[in-house]
Amino acid sequence: VDGQRRIAYEDIPCNGAVTIFDATRDLLECVRDYTKFFADESCGICVPCRAGTVDLHDTMQRILAGNATQLDLDDVAGRGALIRA
Repeated sequence: VDGQRRIAYEDIPCNGAVTIFDATRDLLECVRDYTKFFADESCGICVPCRAGTVDLHDTMQRILAGNATQLDLDDVAGRGALIRA
C-alpha cells in the first residue's frame, strides 16, 4: 500500500471494520489492544478463540514490556503463519 490508494467497497469482503493508523501509532500496542478486545468478546465455545486470544494478549503484554522470549516471538510468528494458511 502506497498511501495514495483509496479503499473501495470491493476491498472489504467481510463484515469487519477498517481502522486507519498514521505513523505515530505503535502497531504492537494496537495488536495488544485487539487481542484484548477479542479475548473479552469471545463466546468461549471454541478453544482456539477462547484460549488463543488470551495467550496472544499475554504474549503481547510481555513483548511490549520487553520481557518476551524467543519462544514467545516464534509462537506469535507460528500463529500468524497458521492464520494466513
